[in-house]
Amino acid sequence: MTVGLLLAACTSSGPSAPATPRPASFPPGTGVGSTPGSTPVPVPVPVPVTARPALVLTADLRQRPASWRRVAFIPYGPRPFELGAAFPPVHASLPLVPRSFTIGPDGSLWILDTVKRRVAHYTVDGRYLGAVGGLTVDRVDPRPRDVAFWAGRLVVLDEFDLAASLREVRNGRLGPTVAVEDSTGQPVGLLYVYPSAAGGAGLSDGYTALGLLGAGPHGVGEVLAGDPAGFRLAPGLPVGRATRLGVGEYRARSFRMTSTTPSGRVVQPVRLRMRVGGSHPHDIPAIFSEHFEAAGDGAGFLFVQGSPAATADAVEYGGGRWFLRFPTDGSPLVWERLPTPAVPDEYQTRHLALDDAGHVFFMEAFRSGVAVDERCAAGSRC
Repeated sequence: MTVGLLLAACTSSGPSAPATPRPASFPPGTGVGSTPGSTPVPVPVPVPVTARPALVLTADLRQRPASWRRVAFIPYGPRPFELGAAFPPVHASLPLVPRSFTIGPDGSLWILDTVKRRVAHYTVDGRYLGAVGGLTVDRVDPRPRDVAFWAGRLVVLDEFDLAASLREVRNGRLGPTVAVEDSTGQPVGLLYVYPSAAGGAGLSDGYTALGLLGAGPHGVGEVLAGDPAGFRLAPGLPVGRATRLGVGEYRARSFRMTSTTPSGRVVQPVRLRMRVGGSHPHDIPAIFSEHFEAAGDGAGFLFVQGSPAATADAVEYGGGRWFLRFPTDGSPLVWERLPTPAVPDEYQTRHLALDDAGHVFFMEAFRSGVAVDERCAAGSRC
């Protein structure tokens, strides 16, 4: 479903920069908004806030998945060009499939292949170009979760007991592990790292210390150069020259999109409902989870999962997954269904990625390999 939606766009310079940065482990320029010797960011002046009426999106379980164009299919197997996977009952109760992916500045494809402990490199149509090895996948070391390019450098996000750490690819090899902390020195967890031409960005899930779970920074923020790397909340991810978009106030059936510009901030509540269409349409209680996975080209891109709340409804109808393109520049809003996974893919962290030209890609796991699809342009046939 494509809907015309005019939204005011928005940015703010964010809170002031922390005190003198620690010695940089990442090269200068890697951390967003904080490089050694940079001028502190001034405290922003409050801007006007516009609250819009709630936008209601219907997740219809009878809706057919939208058409995306298949650009690559990479099989599983032992050969270098093949990806690694493990299926129950071997090693785990859930399938271990490639966990994440990103699109490089040159348009090539990088897949986080945890079973083979590497980041595999392909052309966008799936031709093998090599790999960066050295990942750890065990019980005593940080384990890879996500990948992104920061200022042209590939960075791997690791997690261990929820705490985030980062490793940068240098000269084709993984560099040392760098922990991530906020300005108080507390370790934070990151759910995603996001591509950035200027430096680092991620989505924080708060503190990871047992006594502080649930506290700490929650939301999109800047990852600052240093060892350990710093984390500072920001108004959102850049989606235009002077516009940032953030997502917050997650609930079982709602969330809030906030776009910020120097001239003001627009808050858009979004409510989700599940419906069974057809000859006897009716709504059913449901639970949703929303994942802010990419931003750019004037919009934010979310992967949304939904499941009926009642067991009987879940057995009869199953659940579903949807793609949301939320614009800030007056372009159309897109809300469309994605395919039901061919295998359980809870291990997969990221499903959506964006290239520098604004093309959206979807990675889908199958029993025999991984498919990468590109969203069809408006008005085209796939």
